[in-house]
Amino acid sequence: MITWVFRLFWAAAVIGFIVYLGFFVKLGESTAYQHLARIWQTEEAQDLREEIGEAGRRVGAEIKEQIQSARADEDEADDYASASDDDAKFLVRKLEKYGLADELPDRDEVDDLFKKIDQQVEDGVLTKTQARRFKRRISDFLPDSD
Repeated sequence: MITWVFRLFWAAAVIGFIVYLGFFVKLGESTAYQHLARIWQTEEAQDLREEIGEAGRRVGAEIKEQIQSARADEDEADDYASASDDDAKFLVRKLEKYGLADELPDRDEVDDLFKKIDQQVEDGVLTKTQARRFKRRISDFLPDSD
């Protein structure tokens, strides 16, 4: 506890000394702060500020565009995978009623499909959330194994 207080005091003293040097000790006719203020007001420094600001706006716009694109992709996947559990069970019952339940994939085919989905997550094509939703929806369409 005492060492923490000592370190805090020491850091404050060092920062205070640097601030004192910058604002009160003259380097020639002006202090370091006055020198920096004059440099900051030059035409070259103003051009630099404008260029940095413009570059920051371009980067910000690009990041915003990428975020919107990622959200749109996720929303599209959510829409695709948004069938309710009741809809899935209803469809399975209808398929069974008309004798088409045999057309449903067996467990090995589904496992292969799940492996492909996992590979797409590793490749960055799908997010983990999207993959989990797809797997859940695919599982919903499989008949109960009881």
